[in-house]
Amino acid sequence: MNNQTSLIGIFRRTYGDSIIELYKNENPVIDSIKFESKLGEDFDQPVDLTLENAFTQSVNTNLPSGNGYGGYIQPISGVTGRALVTPFAIHGRASVSYTAISEAAGKGDKAFAAATAHIVKRTGRAHAKRLEIQLIHGRRGLCEVESVSGSLSNRAVVITAASAAEGMWAGLGKPVANSLAGARLDVYTSARVKESQTSLIDVVSYVPSTRTLNVNGTDAAGGLQLIGAGDFLYFETAGITATNPNTGEMPGFKAWANNNTTLFNIDASTQLLWTGNTVTSTGTPSLAALVDALTAPSSYGLMQATTIALVPPRAFNVIASDQAALRRYGGSEKTGKNGFTYLEFNVQTGVLRLQPHAYQHDGAIDMYCPDSVKRIGAVDMTFIQGSGQEEKLILQSADSPGAEMRSLSNQTLFCEMPRHLVSMTGVTY
Repeated sequence: MNNQTSLIGIFRRTYGDSIIELYKNENPVIDSIKFESKLGEDFDQPVDLTLENAFTQSVNTNLPSGNGYGGYIQPISGVTGRALVTPFAIHGRASVSYTAISEAAGKGDKAFAAATAHIVKRTGRAHAKRLEIQLIHGRRGLCEVESVSGSLSNRAVVITAASAAEGMWAGLGKPVANSLAGARLDVYTSARVKESQTSLIDVVSYVPSTRTLNVNGTDAAGGLQLIGAGDFLYFETAGITATNPNTGEMPGFKAWANNNTTLFNIDASTQLLWTGNTVTSTGTPSLAALVDALTAPSSYGLMQATTIALVPPRAFNVIASDQAALRRYGGSEKTGKNGFTYLEFNVQTGVLRLQPHAYQHDGAIDMYCPDSVKRIGAVDMTFIQGSGQEEKLILQSADSPGAEMRSLSNQTLFCEMPRHLVSMTGVTY
C-alpha cells in the first residue's frame, strides 16, 4: 500500500511546497510579476479612477469665498472603484506508475527523486507554459486563422503571419502517430465569441516554415468544419458556450490593454483610466517606435520605473542588429565580441528592457511595468497534496484504473494601472 505520508514528506524535501521556482527562468513573465496569495472566490481590490479636483486659485491677497461660479470651490471628491477580482484555475493531470513511485518512496529520497524527476519536471514545465501563455494572450486567443485546407478528420490551418509564434506550439502536438492527443483547442469567431463547437479538436503538429498548424478531430458541423479564415483558436476552456466570449481564462496583457468594456466590475467605457494603450501600425521594430509608444504611459504617471517590452525573437534580432551596428570597437582589440541576452535603454519612463519571448506573436509587442501589475490568487503553482481529511500526492485517476499526479494554479493577472500598458500590433519586417 502506498504510504502517502512518506511520499509527501520526501516530495517536499526534494521539490519544496511549490514548483514554480523551477521554471521561472523559462518563463520571464512569471518571473517578473510578484504573486500575492489571497484566499477566496473573489477579491475586493480598491482602484483610484479619478483624483480630487476641488482646488481654488486666487491671488495671495484675495481670499476665496462663496461657492458659486468664481467662488470657493466645494469639495469634488476623487473616485475609488472596487475591482471585484476573480482568479482563474489551471488544472494539470499526469499519469504515474503507482507501484513504482510507492516502491521508490520506501527506498528513500534519492530513489523517489529518480522515479519522479521526469514526471515532475515535464508536468511542471507544461503547467508553467500554459500559465505564461495566458499572462500574455489570455482572452485574446492563441492565433488567427488565415486559411484552412484538408478533409475528413484532419485540417491544415495556416496561421496569419502577424499571429505566428513558433515557440508557443512546441510540445503541444502529438509526438507520434496514433499517440495520445495533443493540446485541445476551441474555435472562436472574428468577434472573439465561441463557435457552436460540440466535439474535440486536437493539435497534431506545427510547421514553422509555412505557419501551418495541423489539427485533427471530428469532421462535422460542430467540429473541424467550424474553423475558417478570420477565426481565432483558443485553448479548450470548460463552461464556455456558443456566442460567448472566453471569460474562463484570465485576461492577459493584450486583453487588459485592449479592454473597452467592464472588467472586474469596472467599466472602461466610463472610466478612462481602466484601459490600456494601443498602437496598431508599428511598422519595422525599432527603439524609436518603442520610445514613441511609451509617450502615453508617461502621461499617466509612469516615471522612473522599469518597463519590459515582450518582443518576438525576430523583432529582437532586428533591434539587436541595429545596436550592434552602432557599436564602435577599440582599435587595440584583436577580436570583436558582441551579442545581447536582453537590451536596456534609458527612456522617458525610466528604463526600457527588451525581453525576447518565444510565445510572442511575430506581429506584436506588449509592454508592461512590473510595479504596476501583480498576480493575485489562492496558489501560485504547485502539485495537489490534499484530498479530504488526508494529504495525498498520488491520486486515483477519476476516469481510468490508474494513478496520477495533479498540478494546480489559481490566480489572475491584475493591472493596478492599465494605462501603464501598451499593446503594439502591425509589426512588419
